[in-house]
Amino acid sequence: MTLLIAMNMGNVGLIAADKAEVRITPEGATELCHEAASKIVSTGIGVATGCGMVELLTPVKDFLQKQDIHHTDDMVATIISERQRFTARYEGLPGVERALAQTSWVMSYATPGLEQSGPQLRISMFHAPWSDSQLAILGAERSKCFCPGDFTSEEAEELNNTVQNRMVNPSSEIDPKTALYQNTALAVETMAFVARRSRSVSEVCDVAWLAGTDSRIFEDVTAHNLREKFS
Repeated sequence: MTLLIAMNMGNVGLIAADKAEVRITPEGATELCHEAASKIVSTGIGVATGCGMVELLTPVKDFLQKQDIHHTDDMVATIISERQRFTARYEGLPGVERALAQTSWVMSYATPGLEQSGPQLRISMFHAPWSDSQLAILGAERSKCFCPGDFTSEEAEELNNTVQNRMVNPSSEIDPKTALYQNTALAVETMAFVARRSRSVSEVCDVAWLAGTDSRIFEDVTAHNLREKFS
């Protein structure tokens, strides 16, 4: 389980993911394995990350790192293939549908823009309860948090509303880099808040800054090293 945070500020954006990996014990308890996972990976067209069942996420992440990705269709085809393989492998066992429903992906890419504006940033999401075959697009000036499985729907909605209401967008008073930094601070603060509530989320996280076709991943970000990381 993971906390993912995505923010689309129009021409720039960010994706943040915590670094915890957990396992479910035979007794059903959540047990922390480590807090050193690198969940955001570079692709040929941007970055990608995911939350949920590691057995579903790892093959997709490996594919994205090893193959030359040119289009989001490549990503979607890989996700669907792994979901089908997972379903066939564990057919009839309890928890399969829940694992499929709770495993989601977030990815970035760019589309051609007008000549004067250049490539336009897109942040897309694969979330089975919305669609098991298509990506959803995160609109400009919008945010989305994918919360850990031990959050109730009410808690998840409250967290999403809080982040959306506090998100900063570039304006005549706020330049894109300042907006990115302030929203990164918000994402890090949110990670720490959720980590205190959920054993499956770490306070430390990785953050990807996105601008058109450009992206940069900052690893092991916390409130204590925020200024140093983004100086």
